Amino acid sequence: MKINCDAAWIESSKLTGICAIARDSHGSPFVGATLLCRTGSVLEAKATAAAIDVAKRIPSSPIILESDSKTLVDNINISSSTCDWRIAPIVSMIRNSITSNPCLAWFWIPRKENSAADLVASLVVRRKCPEVWIDRPPSSLVHVLSRDGLPCPPFQVDHLEHR
Repeated sequence: MKINCDAAWIESSKLTGICAIARDSHGSPFVGATLLCRTGSVLEAKATAAAIDVAKRIPSSPIILESDSKTLVDNINISSSTCDWRIAPIVSMIRNSITSNPCLAWFWIPRKENSAADLVASLVVRRKCPEVWIDRPPSSLVHVLSRDGLPCPPFQVDHLEHR
């Protein structure tokens, strides 16, 4: 399983769209979460919290969680890193989730490899994302999924490194 998360915002309205999308080993989306809220600098952290909520809905299996926020992923994976006080509670919750579920692992990915989550977050913030987007994805998402919905690589839990 692989979960990608991202956030998008409109500066003038301070609205933020958040998305977490889970895909199976074939790259097909099967569960996800979206949220429209008002937030500021913590938007990527809130997206990672949404990814943890999605992960909790998936039966115990190895789960790769991915974000294009390198700073945030480093804060999650490197316990000695200094964390912005505004995201510290969310980072702490995510670290606790990893400790309580060793099948979870966070990885940074380049923005271009996170395009499905980015697109859905953008649709949410513009209020153009249907509630049934997982079951009946908009055509723009189908295009992105066909382009980047490559299967996630298999991995062994005992090989995961939590820094």
